[in-house]
Amino acid sequence: MEALRFKGARGEREIATFTVTPLEDMGDISVTVSDLTGKAGGVIPAEAIEVRALRYAWSGWPATVSPACLMPTASAPGFAGANRRFYLTLTPPADTPAGVYSGAVTVASEKGGSAEVSIEAEVRPFALVEKIDVSYAWWRCNSLSMNYCLQYFMPEKREYLVRLLDAEGRNMKAHGCSGYFFPPPIIKSVEGEKVILDFSLTDEEVKVCKKYGFCGEGSEGMVFVLPDIARLLMRETRYGDYMEPEDLVRLPEGTETEEFDELFNARYIDAVRQIDEYFKSKGLHVLIYPSDEPRERNTNRWNRNIEDTIRYCDLIREHVPEARIYVCLLYTSDAADEEDSVDLGGR
Repeated sequence: MEALRFKGARGEREIATFTVTPLEDMGDISVTVSDLTGKAGGVIPAEAIEVRALRYAWSGWPATVSPACLMPTASAPGFAGANRRFYLTLTPPADTPAGVYSGAVTVASEKGGSAEVSIEAEVRPFALVEKIDVSYAWWRCNSLSMNYCLQYFMPEKREYLVRLLDAEGRNMKAHGCSGYFFPPPIIKSVEGEKVILDFSLTDEEVKVCKKYGFCGEGSEGMVFVLPDIARLLMRETRYGDYMEPEDLVRLPEGTETEEFDELFNARYIDAVRQIDEYFKSKGLHVLIYPSDEPRERNTNRWNRNIEDTIRYCDLIREHVPEARIYVCLLYTSDAADEEDSVDLGGR
């Protein structure tokens, strides 16, 4: 390998990667990065380069081994004949003079032996803007967003969940995120037209958002209310291709009602009003997400067609007019589906 090269502005995250393939068991492989020295005398400290090891995991169905996540560690086991891939992420500090910087990364084996690879980084003569009116966030139900996956099972392990949320918030901030996907509060019970909501876990997410500066005006967060609120209030009969965490939390049998009947609508409106007022009281800007990717056929349990999506939007507009609404439109690119689905023209 000739060199690992970076090119970016101040504050921009730039990635370079390399793979180590041991010919025999090497014990732990460690990676150490030097300071980068500029030709004009400036220095990028080694701390500005984050080292992470790629971790593989079983995924999909049928399951295959595939890249899963980057582990924040500068060392990992080196097994004979097995690739071990490392990622270096350089973020030039805000006061870094423009120019070309050089240094080295050293790869060493626990059992002896090492190799050195040069690093060359070009820092461009400008910085990225910190505040723009665009909202970036991790999608709520991917493998990164563990708060969504664990929220229904973690109330009794609050300390662990709080540390997990903070770690996610810190990582999101480092990657330039500015918004947040909120799982809505958990429904505890219903009393007539009133929905009893538990905001205790949401309180912890709000603390993280305030700490890292998420969900300001122009970089709004989002709260899902179809999968986690509406579907828990109704007798859900739709077919879905997998179980969401909220599918495991149900109201007592006989408590649910039919979607869009008078009692359902009253409860739905009550829940949305509480959620909207809650976030306003916390000083966070969020959008209410009443339906996900409207489609006309092959409807999953978390989808609705365009007609039902509009009905949900109209309910909110009429009864909670101060709430802001967002719907992610589904783009249909398969010509074979055009007669059976609605092409909403992109996102």
